[in-house]
Amino acid sequence: MAQSWINGTGRRIWSTARFFCRMVTDFVYPPLCLLCDRYLQANETLIHEKCLAGLALLDEEDLSGQDLQDALRFAPSFERSLALYPYTDDLQKLIHFFKYSGFWSLAEPLGQNLGQLMMDLGYTREIDALIPVPLHKVRQRQRGYNQAEKLARSIGRTCGVPLWTDVLLRRRPTPSQARMNRSDRMRNLLGAFAVVKPDRVAQKKLALVDDVLTTGSTLEECSRTLIDAGAARVIVISLVRVV
Repeated sequence: MAQSWINGTGRRIWSTARFFCRMVTDFVYPPLCLLCDRYLQANETLIHEKCLAGLALLDEEDLSGQDLQDALRFAPSFERSLALYPYTDDLQKLIHFFKYSGFWSLAEPLGQNLGQLMMDLGYTREIDALIPVPLHKVRQRQRGYNQAEKLARSIGRTCGVPLWTDVLLRRRPTPSQARMNRSDRMRNLLGAFAVVKPDRVAQKKLALVDDVLTTGSTLEECSRTLIDAGAARVIVISLVRVV
């Protein structure tokens, strides 16, 4: 009887502990869609599949560097830009959650969509590796993760292209570029990146991954650095293309 009481008490304690753990988890990561605030299904990650499918898409998901030259106001080193979404209010909200609020699990459904785009356009046969735009170690320690790397991992799992995280590094921290104009951004990033394994990138066809292409300054500096190190070709992949 004593054993039965102990077992019963143990089950109640375990049940209570699970309840409070779930409460804490739901408080930190509530099981609500980030866009519509309705409860998620068990197989959904932070956003309803219906909300994800309903996001506005770019009219042209695949553009050449030449197509972007006027908008960027420079001739880019990267050959092509692949992106899914324009910068709408919904995407602004998702990018903020993804980048600054710890909701890195958004990389899974969003990266799957980008990986599917790569497959649909035939880029999986043309690209040797995915390279996320690196954060400086100080910034990554503050944020806890690199959103570009999370996104690239999801893309790679979806389309089967290898992920290289150890060939391109950010060798110095740079001030936030949010309030900088185009030319100031370019100056801010000059020499900020380095290829630490040039023999690995030599003659390779590479895809740089970042969350947003705005002025193109970060992706351009990374692309130029890879090409100077011997890469045969660089394309860029982003969730959002603003230009």
